[in-house]
Amino acid sequence: MVNIAAGAQHTSSADKAIAADNKALNGFQLFCNGGSSLCAPTPVISSVIQGNLTTLDNYNSAKGLGCSEGAGLTTGRGK
Repeated sequence: MVNIAAGAQHTSSADKAIAADNKALNGFQLFCNGGSSLCAPTPVISSVIQGNLTTLDNYNSAKGLGCSEGAGLTTGRGK
């Protein structure tokens, strides 16, 4: 999501993976016990996230996009 907000190209596979992860994580509380520990995701959430790892890793590494990783992104310090 950060790469897309910074101006990265979209791919349909990355968009689908991001949407699936967002849906799975909707309402999930990351921190428990006043923020002192992480909550464990359900097996369903873990399955969705793990199922999208390769797709999102490839996207974040710019594989198949015809560019180099990080090229042309706006990072807050210019380009």
